[in-house]
Amino acid sequence: MAPPSADTVRLIEYLTTAMPSSLHAKSSDGTTPLQLAFSLHRVSIARSLIAAGADQICRNHAGNNLIHSLLFKSIVIHDKTDPQSRVVQQKTYHKELLELIDPRIRHSMFTERCSLGPGAVTPLHHWLCTSNTTLHYYNSPPGGPIPNYDNDSPSKTAVLKILLEFSAGEELGLINAAGDTPVHTAVSLQTVELLEVMLDRNPELVNRENAVGRTPLEVAQDAVLARKFEGPPLLPSNESGQLRNRYLPLVEQSPESFAREKEKVDKDESKEVLDICMEAARRSAGKRRLVRLVEANEVARRVAKRSGAGGVGVGPVRVLRDEEGQRGEVAELSRSKDEVEKWFGEAAGRYEVREVEE
Repeated sequence: MAPPSADTVRLIEYLTTAMPSSLHAKSSDGTTPLQLAFSLHRVSIARSLIAAGADQICRNHAGNNLIHSLLFKSIVIHDKTDPQSRVVQQKTYHKELLELIDPRIRHSMFTERCSLGPGAVTPLHHWLCTSNTTLHYYNSPPGGPIPNYDNDSPSKTAVLKILLEFSAGEELGLINAAGDTPVHTAVSLQTVELLEVMLDRNPELVNRENAVGRTPLEVAQDAVLARKFEGPPLLPSNESGQLRNRYLPLVEQSPESFAREKEKVDKDESKEVLDICMEAARRSAGKRRLVRLVEANEVARRVAKRSGAGGVGVGPVRVLRDEEGQRGEVAELSRSKDEVEKWFGEAAGRYEVREVEE
């Protein structure tokens, strides 16, 4: 977590030689040095750790693998001449870091799940949920829907294309513990550009049901209808200002009441999302892919387990595994933060990330 420099790389090489056991040391949440290097996008340090024999199939207590860690945070660069400036560039090293992972295990890592968020999320799905926060219109907070500010930035679209290039899109059809695929989540978040990239990769996913039997196309249609019916007009009032219990007959209304003010036309992302889904449906075979009973039962079982534990996000968890090493339930942990967790935010805040010249 030191500032990225040639000296830092040399220090890492010295420590791995003098203290080989430090390669596999874990923080209080189970994170290894290699996972930290991936989280902070430190390519040279990650390369040095892998060359020293760091375990590439490491998982922390939440089940995060290296690709989960890589997608944990994006590194941004500010203008050096103006410390108060806004971000002028978002620099990531996703491709460089993915290429460091052994190709024999890299492909399967894209479909591995972690217990964060709704649970049972692949690296791509977890990144989609955490890096995009817009809510859809038919599940809006009391104050109304949240605008889509930066969900479709070019940098995020580029990251998604890199991930699909390495994974071949196999994770796009997997559902999380909430019963949704990444395409369902993209529709709900109204991430227009990201959704388009996913459906260009596999248009058949627009007909893939989630755990409650809804396809992304149907979710998009519901969002458009909800947008159309949001903000119903107030009941007309009488001369005293009191609301009437019924509308006035048309013949009793004044001519001026029929003249509408010119309304401001806002960008309707729900309609754009629906158009993309409709276009994908036209390009697909049109066959509805039903949710499997085992998938629906698995979602119900996970929801029941998490509810019994006090709900989602009640505290740190450790992934339990069976005799064959398969991911099982999560167990609550009681622990305090160590130095790694306390200093990670500061390390991630070192925006001037420049990889050391080899």
